[in-house]
Amino acid sequence: MDGGALPEFGERRVHHQKWLDVYQDVTRRLKEAYEKNARHYNLRRREKTFHVGQLVYYANKTQSDKVKFYSRKLAPNYLGPCTVESRKGTSGYVLRDAKGHLVGPYHVQDLVSNEDFKALRRPAA
Repeated sequence: MDGGALPEFGERRVHHQKWLDVYQDVTRRLKEAYEKNARHYNLRRREKTFHVGQLVYYANKTQSDKVKFYSRKLAPNYLGPCTVESRKGTSGYVLRDAKGHLVGPYHVQDLVSNEDFKALRRPAA
């Protein structure tokens, strides 16, 4: 019996066919679920790229600290502005602050351009 052929016996053949149908159904449903989730995830995703020398703000990822009397929810959401020093890989950027110090590598999802940051800071009308 090779891998794709069904057994010769009647009852076994029906049983094997049943499980083969179940396997194919599960595979089809998994593929449909993956495609649906990918569509939903990518719906509002926009490709962001920055060029060297561009002003950007980076996300403030510090945590609250009781000992230092620091509350995260009162801190600014973004810090900066910084200039893009170089690109690191496909989605990383090395930043330099206004004083000339390297801030470190940041992922593109944690960066906001200067123009977008100004739009975020605009008061609601």
